[in-house]
Amino acid sequence: MRELVGLSFFSSYSFKQWRVICKPYGHWKQGQATWEDYRDAVCHHREKICAAKARLEFKLASTVKDNIKGFLKYVNSKGRIRNNIGPLLDEGHRKAETFNAFFTSVFNTDDGPWDPRSPVLEDGDRGDDKLPAHPELV
Repeated sequence: MRELVGLSFFSSYSFKQWRVICKPYGHWKQGQATWEDYRDAVCHHREKICAAKARLEFKLASTVKDNIKGFLKYVNSKGRIRNNIGPLLDEGHRKAETFNAFFTSVFNTDDGPWDPRSPVLEDGDRGDDKLPAHPELV
């Protein structure tokens, strides 16, 4: 319920109606209601939430010229959620190269004698075939 409090479409969808979903869940968990009752309540209210979101988006789209601030606020709130993945794409190249070298050394397909060490993984100081462990990567 906390996730829905900040959403702008939730203002049209009252908290009393949201509680209608929570009651069948509690009854179902306590064994006082069937799974079908809970599922029907959730499906019914999921449709209401989707309709409320669609109404809000239609209202924003139809009044873009008059209410540009509300439209931009809604669009920017959507973009903020999807920005959480950025650092993984930028900083993971070294990790990916290390794991790729490790897996190619393990899963080699040549028919010759098996050499478990990869030249990329060999460290001049150690000389063994262990993965290099950097404290900042671990």
